[in-house]
Amino acid sequence: YVRGGGINGFYRNRIDGAIDLYWQNKVDYLLLSGDNALLSYNEPITMKKDLIKAGIPSDSIVLDYAGFRTFDSVVRANKVFDANDFTIITQEFHCERAIFIALAHNIQAQCFAVPAPASMKLVRIREMFARVSAFIDLYILNKEPKYLGPVIPIITNSH
Repeated sequence: YVRGGGINGFYRNRIDGAIDLYWQNKVDYLLLSGDNALLSYNEPITMKKDLIKAGIPSDSIVLDYAGFRTFDSVVRANKVFDANDFTIITQEFHCERAIFIALAHNIQAQCFAVPAPASMKLVRIREMFARVSAFIDLYILNKEPKYLGPVIPIITNSH
């Protein structure tokens, strides 16, 4: 939700894109990566609830609770969940950064760009800083995700 109430348009379009790809058999499962740092704020669980409401079976949903930022989500999909050829579902501006990160780690990801809401001024400014941060993390600091942990390959029943 956005401040003042109402559904976040970025979120809604990503969820709708995931639902469409799943029902069109373009993806076998959905890895939901997000932050759950607070008891009152759990992105993966919120996404799972919305996908289950759309009829997606829970055994086609995998949760990643340590997707604190795009860098962590992309690298963890590969190193923790053993996925190398996957589709990232997000807005175009975000796809560009996510694919940049994936390529830097030799991950064969692709992106499905969903529409962005009309109001994007602050998002564009934030994205400029996020891109600089991604570059620094990848090529200067050689960062790793905040949490890696053991490999947990994704095994699901294909639909």
